[in-house]
Amino acid sequence: MPGSSDPGTALAKLFADENIPVIPIPGPCAVVAALSASGLNTEEFTIAGFLPKQAGSRRDRLTASAKEARTQLFYIPPHKLLQFLEEASSAFEDCSRGCRVRFED
Repeated sequence: MPGSSDPGTALAKLFADENIPVIPIPGPCAVVAALSASGLNTEEFTIAGFLPKQAGSRRDRLTASAKEARTQLFYIPPHKLLQFLEEASSAFEDCSRGCRVRFED
């Protein structure tokens, strides 16, 4: 099923541009599964997807995210987890609201 941060999204857009129907078949969704069991606020949330590869752009994105009140979900590849934790802890260090990080497989 095409979704956020998924290459299928580009294919679904191409089909829509060509008026070819796309019929989603519901199935497992990592974002919804993780969010539903996280204990985080689910009234409003943002799927941030993957962060930019360039350090400066990534830092800017995390700085903007630190100002966001909604629950945010990031896709982080396992080999980038330590880098994300270091950069996110710096960007979110002055977070005045209760910031929490949850990890899901």
